[in-house]
Amino acid sequence: MNEAGHEDRAGEGSDAGAGAGAEDCGTLAMDDDNPLQSIVTCVRAAGDGDVVSIADIVTALGRASFAPLLLVPGLIIISPLSGIPGLSSIGGFIIALISVQMALQRNHVWLPRWILKREVGRDRLNRALDFMERPVRFADRITRPRLELLVQPPLALIPQFLCVACGAAMPFFELVPFSSSLLATAVTLFATALVTRDGLLALFGYIVLGGGGSALFLFVGNAVEAM
Repeated sequence: MNEAGHEDRAGEGSDAGAGAGAEDCGTLAMDDDNPLQSIVTCVRAAGDGDVVSIADIVTALGRASFAPLLLVPGLIIISPLSGIPGLSSIGGFIIALISVQMALQRNHVWLPRWILKREVGRDRLNRALDFMERPVRFADRITRPRLELLVQPPLALIPQFLCVACGAAMPFFELVPFSSSLLATAVTLFATALVTRDGLLALFGYIVLGGGGSALFLFVGNAVEAM
């Protein structure tokens, strides 16, 4: 992603747009029969030019749509867009910021201006969204509200703070093969659980993070010893 040359429409590192409410696309998507597909549709419609900025996506989903906004960077990091240098670091920073604000129960997401101005070509974004379509449709078919206690306060704080940790760790593990994708998979499971109110997915997120995280730290430890 590169610096956008246009005006920041979602605010300059502030709570601009905080007047958005229940009509936010992301908020409405959570009550749709196919919430994940609706979120992808919202992202696809973001902006109006040949490039799409983070500000465009935030504006499209709405600053009060914490779970959908958390889901998007997770999906992007496990998509073909992950090949963009530095994307995992930027995505991890966004994940950490959104997650900590969600855990602190802020009303609207705040992101710094330099993040909001990052952009990607619309064709490249659409190809990544096309890549997500089939797994997203499958996820919409199998997810449903269950074990909701795990994704409601106070237990919802656990996946939220784990997302903070995953996002904060991504810049440090970007050069370790598959590490960012592993962390992003856990974030995506947690975010999807919050969007669909499906606590079973939160359990899968714990499994991915526990098993994969152990393997990751073992790999890093062995690499350090070999140096």
